[in-house]
Amino acid sequence: MARPLSILVVDDHATTRTLIAEALAEDRDAKVMLASDGDHAFRMALAHRFDVIVCDVKMEPVDGLSFLRALRSHKEATIRKIPVIIMTTTATREVVMAAHQWDATAIMAKPVSIAMLKARLKTIRDAKTQPR
Repeated sequence: MARPLSILVVDDHATTRTLIAEALAEDRDAKVMLASDGDHAFRMALAHRFDVIVCDVKMEPVDGLSFLRALRSHKEATIRKIPVIIMTTTATREVVMAAHQWDATAIMAKPVSIAMLKARLKTIRDAKTQPR
């Protein structure tokens, strides 16, 4: 069995964070940590080497797109290249374009389907385990 996927779930709504984390952790192939906004997430991303980050867009004080921009602008390649799945209730053209501009791995509409999220995470895991 492969090591658990290290996942950071970022959302300013505690209920959403908890529901996603519990759903991902129930498979026992994920180690999930939580952050409440983009600033908290950025500090955690620097302190821990996550395999993937699942991040909401609309948060205060630092939103998900600002977090993604900061992550992708980091000097260290291992930080810049962490896959980020963006979650949003406002999938406007501007949000989608900004997420693509800053190289979001995927964009998912909220409420997020846990089955679809797990499928995306499996794709990321599979890509990480492919021989290079």
